[in-house]
Amino acid sequence: MTTGIRSTLALTTMILLTACEAPSEQIVLESTADVAALQNEIEDLCDPSALPNGGGNGTAEHPFLICSIGQLKLEEGYHYRLESDLDFTGVTFQPIEFGLNIVLDGNGYEIRNITADYRGSFTQLSSGVFKILSGHLKNMRFRNIDFKSSSRSGVVAATVNYDGIVENVKVYNSSARSYGTTSPGMFAGGIAAINYGTIRDCFTSIISQGVANFGGIVGDNYGLVENSDSENTLTNFYAARVVNYNRYEGTVRDCQYRDHSPQTNHVTVGWSGGIKENCD
Repeated sequence: MTTGIRSTLALTTMILLTACEAPSEQIVLESTADVAALQNEIEDLCDPSALPNGGGNGTAEHPFLICSIGQLKLEEGYHYRLESDLDFTGVTFQPIEFGLNIVLDGNGYEIRNITADYRGSFTQLSSGVFKILSGHLKNMRFRNIDFKSSSRSGVVAATVNYDGIVENVKVYNSSARSYGTTSPGMFAGGIAAINYGTIRDCFTSIISQGVANFGGIVGDNYGLVENSDSENTLTNFYAARVVNYNRYEGTVRDCQYRDHSPQTNHVTVGWSGGIKENCD
C-alpha cells in the first residue's frame, strides 16, 4: 500500500473514531472496505438526545434511528428503525401519524405503558398508537396498552389503510375498547379497529371490555388478515376471536385461536361475506 493511501486511511480513521469511545486496543484498518464498515457502524449508533432522529439518513440501507419518544415522528417517504424500547409511563399520549411510503421496523423492540381515555372527546374520536396506518409496520411489540374511545379503537391502529401493511407485530396484555354503541360503525380490535390493508403474522393477547363489535385481530375487515393468532380474555358479548366482521371484500385465512374466554359462544370469525379459509 502506498504512503499516500496509508496517510488517507490514518486520517479517515482518526476522524471516524472521534464519534466513538476510545478503543481499548488499537484498530488497524487495512482497506477502504474496513473504513466503510466502520462508517456504517457509526451511522447505526443511535443518539437518544438528538432530534428529530437519533441517526441514519432515512434510506432502506441506513434508516432514521429511534431510541427516544421524541424521535417517534414519522415523515412520508422515509425508513425508520427502533433501537430501544419506548416506555410511555407518565406521558400524555396522542395517536401518531403514519402516512404513505413510511417503513417502520420495530427491530424486535416494544412500545409499552400507554393509557389514554378519549371518551367524551370531540377532537379525538378514534384511538390507537397510530391513528391511520398507511405505511409498513413490521417486527414490533406492544405491551400494556389501554385505549378507551367513543368510536374506533385499536391497540396498534384505529385504521389500517388500503396501502397499509402490519407484519410480525405482537400485542401483549393490552386493551382496545370502544364504548360508543354497538352500531356497525363502532369497532375495536387487537391490531386494528378497521382494516383495509394487509395484516399478517401477528399475535394478540387482549382483554375486551368495551361494548362495540370486537375482534381479537380486527374488528371490521375489508382487506387481508392471514396467519395471525390471538389469545384473549373476552368479556364482551359482541366479540369474535380473530375478526368480528369480514366484509365481502375481505379475506381471512390461516387463523388460530387460544381461548381464555368466560363465555363459550365466541366464534373465530363473526359475520363473513368474504373469503374465510382455515379459520374454524
